[in-house]
Amino acid sequence: MLSKPITIDRVNLGGISDSKYSGAKYSVAKLVGWDLHQEVGLLKVRQKLAKDSAAVVTEFCKVALEASNGDIYWFSSTSGKIWKTGSPYTLAYTTTPETGDAGCLGAFEYSGYIYWCTEDRGHRIPVNATALADWATYAEEDELPLNLDQVLGSTGQTYTTPAAINEGATHRQSFAPSSSPISGIGVNIGAVGTGDWTLTIHNSADVSQGAKTITNGSLAAGFNIFEFASVLDLTKGTTYHIHITSTVADGTVVSTTSADLEDGNVKIYRTSDDEFHPMIEHFGVLYIGDRHFIHQVEVSSTGSHSFTTEALDIKEPLRVKCLGKAPLDLLLGTIITSTVARTQIIKWNTYSESFTSSDEIPEVGINAFIPADNYIFVHAGLGGSIYIYDGEKLQLFKKIQGDYTPTATAMVHPNAVGMLGGLSLFGLSNGTGNPADQGVYALGHYSRDYPFVYDLSFPISERSGADLVVSGIEIGAIVVSGFNLYVSWKSASTTGAVDKLDYSNKLEKAYFETMVIIPERSQLQNFAKFVLGYQNRPASTSFTAKYKINHATSYAAFDNLVEDTDRKTYVADEVLEASTLQIRVEANVSSNSAPDFESCALYLSQ
Repeated sequence: MLSKPITIDRVNLGGISDSKYSGAKYSVAKLVGWDLHQEVGLLKVRQKLAKDSAAVVTEFCKVALEASNGDIYWFSSTSGKIWKTGSPYTLAYTTTPETGDAGCLGAFEYSGYIYWCTEDRGHRIPVNATALADWATYAEEDELPLNLDQVLGSTGQTYTTPAAINEGATHRQSFAPSSSPISGIGVNIGAVGTGDWTLTIHNSADVSQGAKTITNGSLAAGFNIFEFASVLDLTKGTTYHIHITSTVADGTVVSTTSADLEDGNVKIYRTSDDEFHPMIEHFGVLYIGDRHFIHQVEVSSTGSHSFTTEALDIKEPLRVKCLGKAPLDLLLGTIITSTVARTQIIKWNTYSESFTSSDEIPEVGINAFIPADNYIFVHAGLGGSIYIYDGEKLQLFKKIQGDYTPTATAMVHPNAVGMLGGLSLFGLSNGTGNPADQGVYALGHYSRDYPFVYDLSFPISERSGADLVVSGIEIGAIVVSGFNLYVSWKSASTTGAVDKLDYSNKLEKAYFETMVIIPERSQLQNFAKFVLGYQNRPASTSFTAKYKINHATSYAAFDNLVEDTDRKTYVADEVLEASTLQIRVEANVSSNSAPDFESCALYLSQ
């Protein structure tokens, strides 16, 4: 005699469980490659992600942009390379910024231009001048000096460089940094002369704080940047002074006053953030995050673009990692370091001198704003936490299932988010230790009558033999263009690639695993029958069912899984003596055909 069935169905009401032992009703422990929402009550196999960039994109792209002309660009996080999507992909441009690393940290289209930011500089190109042959001509590099602290002096006269430091009043340029550390000094050279130039910074006691020499052959008329080998940790608001000398005293510095370096035309450069320059447009203004600052670009009534540094200054040591929007406010997601578990979401109305409100949570940074219709989701920390923001406070909403520890962490990169078919997408990346399955997750529901659930909808194109790869990977950026989904990623064996959703092929080996089934932990049970029901099974497709008893390390296939086409079931009459049991179901596809899973059930012998 068999017991009443233990049934697994209506997974769209549960999604992925909190662990393999517990979760919401109808949830399962793993859910990879299934569409929960296309036809509620059934699991349908997703289309697969296929490598789209061939061997062209070989670097990890954490920034991507779809322009209004339909072109999609992928920006290298390590070099200045910019690739354009196509058949084949092509290298459109290579950025060579004046200072700082060339890896792209942010990009956005604003008022007819594509803007992108490297460590120290912002660059742009008109959208209507992005034909491959036009990039070299129309790209405007170093257009936005993100790291500019202040400009001193003006033009009209010159100061002749001496051969040695002179502490006289006309042989020094005083300044008080408004930010620190200082990375370099720009000097407007009138005439280079024939000697090598040295710039030295002294404190009020005339003690050197740092110096930089540029050889004569590397100098040119106009602004030259003396970038220090190591940044100078000067005290904000404290007065220092600059000396400029030359081995041959025949060069000149442009100055407001003749023979007076105090009025010399120089620029003070601070450090910029070397990891994050999030960019977003809100109410017609482009905002750029940089350390504890927000810069902005604004278009005038005549169409000209003006750049304002430090439109907002938040309290250090917070840094701006990601930007989002509330209906009337700009939202700042912050981080301190990769180890400090303290961060804030900050709300700013974009016109007040200070931010409007903030909420602190004990997480290692706010990583990304996840787009959603009428909701504000954020991913925070290294332990899979998704919060919902109500305009004032962050409240924990869901946790991505995983075994998180100090040496097993996961994250969502700021641009690894998107929205497809009403579902919020986010790419979960391995930090260290592979605590959770990685790939592109979907979060959402069919309609307001159903609960929010999440699943790993889109594993990347890489395979380990025939198996899906869900560990050791990072998702850099997600672009949704109409029904097309693009995903950039890297793995231990692939330095960089871009996938695209393949509407001609279903995902092979989509699978789910049930939670641990424990009818009675104190004694062994006879699991006597397994039944899998399907709604549709096209020719050359099938299901594979496996089991794991007593917390075994791997799954074993049922010996005698037999299909009953009249009842649309697969049945295994096989007695499994165990105290715990898990079931794994895999879908075997044929090209663009796949079976639809309805339910499965287990029966105990009594």
